[in-house]
Amino acid sequence: MTIHDKTVVTNNKISGIRYGLHYMWSMTNSFKHNYFSNNVSGAAIMFSKRINMEQNIFENNRGYRAFGMFFQTVEDSIVENNLFFNNSIGINSDLSRGNIFRKNTIVQNDIGMEVLGSNWDDVIYENSFIDNLQQVLVNEITINDQWYYGNRGNYWSDYSGIDIEKDGTGDTEHHSGSAFDFFMYKYPHFRLFVESPTAKMLQTVDKMFPVIERAEVVDPFPLLEDLNSRAFLEGMETETSKKAGMITFLVSLVVVLLSIRLLVRLSTRFGR
Repeated sequence: MTIHDKTVVTNNKISGIRYGLHYMWSMTNSFKHNYFSNNVSGAAIMFSKRINMEQNIFENNRGYRAFGMFFQTVEDSIVENNLFFNNSIGINSDLSRGNIFRKNTIVQNDIGMEVLGSNWDDVIYENSFIDNLQQVLVNEITINDQWYYGNRGNYWSDYSGIDIEKDGTGDTEHHSGSAFDFFMYKYPHFRLFVESPTAKMLQTVDKMFPVIERAEVVDPFPLLEDLNSRAFLEGMETETSKKAGMITFLVSLVVVLLSIRLLVRLSTRFGR
């Protein structure tokens, strides 16, 4: 929809097209209770203001640079209580400002949320980032968005901190953006090794001795309890991250073994 104001889009199932929903230069619109699957982008919101999206499901929108939803030059909008499941990129936001992302479930996407450095003054809190291959991706050292509101941050399935005070918030910051995430951003084919022993080792060493300066998200108030996903995920046949990780590990193992075999053959041939 181009230049449409004050519209409401509800209770639709949209699959197999380029954009499930497309707003351009549109103001004060809302879409709720829709299901977007197998599109290039479930929703494409561009050059618009005051968009309210609530209780939608974005599932299996896959392909090269495919998105559950992307924001391009969007202002003063609210993204609340949505599910982004098994997309190439759950949420992408670029050149946008003053938006609120809260209480969304972002689960088992290749990249949970991609927030570019051109954004500013967004507030991102009380979302659940669960078992995404890469929870978030940012491309600038200085982040102009806020990943908490008050003393409420987000839930991260890979957070390993504790809550001594029993107030539901982790006692240490959550840093999303490991050295391996940095290499995946620079060299996308590294995703092949995302669950491999080498990746795990690099992530562990990086936590102990962080020597690579890279863009990362810091959540000072990580939540210890996922409050969002149950309503969405009960009854859905989701592929568990363990299964996905095992498949990736087996593929990585085969590649490593083939590489070792090739090196042995080359050394035997040229070592004579």
